[in-house]
Amino acid sequence: MFSTQEIIGALKEASFDQESIEGLTHCQLLEARAKMLGFEGYHHLRTSLMSVPGELFEHLSLALMRKICSQRLPTLDCAYYEFMVLPDKGIGFYSYFIGWDCRAEEVRVPRPLVGLPTAIGLREIAEHTIYVVESMKEISAWQASWRATALVPEALAKEAFPRCFNKEHFVDANPPLHRIRSTRKYESNIVRDR
Repeated sequence: MFSTQEIIGALKEASFDQESIEGLTHCQLLEARAKMLGFEGYHHLRTSLMSVPGELFEHLSLALMRKICSQRLPTLDCAYYEFMVLPDKGIGFYSYFIGWDCRAEEVRVPRPLVGLPTAIGLREIAEHTIYVVESMKEISAWQASWRATALVPEALAKEAFPRCFNKEHFVDANPPLHRIRSTRKYESNIVRDR
């Protein structure tokens, strides 16, 4: 699924727990990150990846990328969005209200979040893994195999899930207010993509 270069690249680029790696040189950082993945060091990681037979490499690469994404921290460069794979393989997202539709139902779109504190907070309280995915390949693996919740940077989220963001056309300029008032229910901030 993932190539050796993609795994090494993700390991080099990913931001992990800063307290445990603060003050390290680039080489020491790679050593520490490889150890976080269960290897003796960076050289052991590289040689292990090169020596795995093809049929096993797919499983190993998926498992390693899963571990990287479950430990990765979001950057502060952009907004992140919280998405979740639902039991029926649909997609849900943490949302905010943008208006009412013609059937008196709320229209909601993904809510932008500051990724770093969101990831730290969710990982402290969630009973499931919180992934930080930063490529289309990682999104595919998350949806198909890893499931649970993922934080996705803004540009990638809008590319991967455009229907979730493009909902302004559902907002009715004159929604049926009588129906809204009579059936007023407060919906969750977690919604299914429709």
